[in-house]
Amino acid sequence: MDKFLNYIINNFKGINFQYVQCNKGAIAIIIGKVLDLSRKNIHKISDIKNLDNYNRQIEELNLSFNHISEIEGFEKLTELKILKLDNNRITQIANLKTLNNIRFLSLRNNSIKEIKGLSHLNSLEYLDLSGNIGISEIPESLNQLPSLKTLVLKGCRIKKFSQEVSHFFWMGENYRSYSNYTFDDINYYESTHRSRAIFNNKLYKNFVKWLFKMNSLMKQFNFNYSHIERFEKKTSKNAMNSGRLTNAFKKWLDDRYQTRITSFF
Repeated sequence: MDKFLNYIINNFKGINFQYVQCNKGAIAIIIGKVLDLSRKNIHKISDIKNLDNYNRQIEELNLSFNHISEIEGFEKLTELKILKLDNNRITQIANLKTLNNIRFLSLRNNSIKEIKGLSHLNSLEYLDLSGNIGISEIPESLNQLPSLKTLVLKGCRIKKFSQEVSHFFWMGENYRSYSNYTFDDINYYESTHRSRAIFNNKLYKNFVKWLFKMNSLMKQFNFNYSHIERFEKKTSKNAMNSGRLTNAFKKWLDDRYQTRITSFF
């Protein structure tokens, strides 16, 4: 394709083509307000020659499948509405303060660990951070983006989020990328339910909801799966029923606690 574009430019000089040139002579023609620079072996934005000539024209820029490690050099592209930087080597979201018109930002499959550097993007409606396995937290700062409607976190490893941003967690299939669980959680759930907890490393929604409730009960009544196993083995009674602790299990836990206090004194 690059050879074809070079041939067109060199042999049809009478036609006013709008184009930019990358390293090693690769050429990309600007079609309307769209510039596709995917798979051009670009390491830095400075590798793109005469991009400054079209700062106020380009509204969509695709730089996916390159070797970009830092987000820089976009300061003058103030009319950008769509920016795609998928499958690069980016470690941090930064230097986007001047892109006030950005509505769509995709940074799939990079090496980003934190969701930050977005505070000035008041027009941002769609943010895709899928495949950034280092991302473990949904920050409350996302609530300060007035236009953000869609957040995609497929393939991330979410462990932490507050109630204030829980709507982002349950948005789409983001919950399937929750990672703060154990094999004991899965084994107990699947042994007490007819449905599965996980398939192809993706969690089912009912399991995630159950997990949050179970963790809350464990914290409230100070027990774990070993306690359930010991109680049921000793008494032949169920420790839980319909997602709640049975009265017999509650009494057993209380007696155990009282015994520990007595033994202490």
